[in-house]
Amino acid sequence: MLRIVAMLLIVAQHIVERGVEGGGWTALKVPFSFNFVTTVIIGIWGQLGVLLFVIISSWFLVDRQGIKSKKILSLVFQTWSTCVVLIVVFLFFKPEMLNFKLIVKELLTPAVKQYWFITTFLVFYLIVPLLQKSIAGLSNIALRNICIVLTMIIPVYNYFSTNVGDTLADFCYIFYLVAYLKRNKDNFFEKYNKLGFAGMALIVSILLLVKIVLPDSILGKNGTDLFMKLFLALRGRTLLMVIISVCIFYYFKNLKFSYYKVINIIGGSTFGVYIIHENFLLRGDGMKSFLWDGVFHMDWWYNNSFCFFIIHIIVTISVFAVCIVIDLLRKNTVGKLFDKNKKINEFCIRFDDWYSNQLFK
Repeated sequence: MLRIVAMLLIVAQHIVERGVEGGGWTALKVPFSFNFVTTVIIGIWGQLGVLLFVIISSWFLVDRQGIKSKKILSLVFQTWSTCVVLIVVFLFFKPEMLNFKLIVKELLTPAVKQYWFITTFLVFYLIVPLLQKSIAGLSNIALRNICIVLTMIIPVYNYFSTNVGDTLADFCYIFYLVAYLKRNKDNFFEKYNKLGFAGMALIVSILLLVKIVLPDSILGKNGTDLFMKLFLALRGRTLLMVIISVCIFYYFKNLKFSYYKVINIIGGSTFGVYIIHENFLLRGDGMKSFLWDGVFHMDWWYNNSFCFFIIHIIVTISVFAVCIVIDLLRKNTVGKLFDKNKKINEFCIRFDDWYSNQLFK
């Protein structure tokens, strides 16, 4: 269930980040308004969604030995095949949006950093055996001290500038943190997991208060610049957001849901939602977004209607649902052909044995 929530948060942010006022977070650089308030409440939690995905993955990887290369190949094939299908679709229906440079980028994905999360996750997943080995012989105290040091040089440092390891360092830090927390059941974050929602409310309150105290009408560009610096610090992979994400993870971990099968089927296609809606051709690559501007006209709704927050929620759920259906169709067609390929399966078994058991012996 948490993967579904995380992806909804990511989609909701991308609407604001890419589809309103020309993208680039311009929606938050305008004067205070009702739509500004709802945008801050609904559309700034993409990095929270990212952290939740990394926490979920790390939770299952910390106690496992090695990795499954089939997962890497499957994700690469899913990403690349999605790009190819979208190129074909646009060739037929929107050829004017294609150019040679864009087609090359699509065909070289995920080697080209079109999807920063996919590229980082693939590298992170490849070094997981090394991370697993590094924590295997550590005492709780040693692992705790490593987490303290990494906290200072990664999420705390991220308040001032991007840490030297960028997104990969963030993912590795989460792995170590999850390893420590999983060893220590009934920890602070698990006991007081509802503090995650209080943290979200705190971030919203700070941003709204600062926007009111530093109005554009008085300070002009200086007020906007100060607000954006604060916003980018609070919504990034910084300490407060890490704390919020861990608390929310534990909150959902302890919930009981019905219809597990349906939830797991939908949750298993959440990567597909990201890959489809964040493609260059749909989100826009140095141009207006075809999806958010051309299809849903989110810019118009933001500037002309008090119903923007309702439209924001409807479009988020709609895009999520349509992408889930598309990905399920992919899984049951070309996905099955890939999964049942004997040569690929045999290669993955041999590679896993060498990579996880011999290379990192």
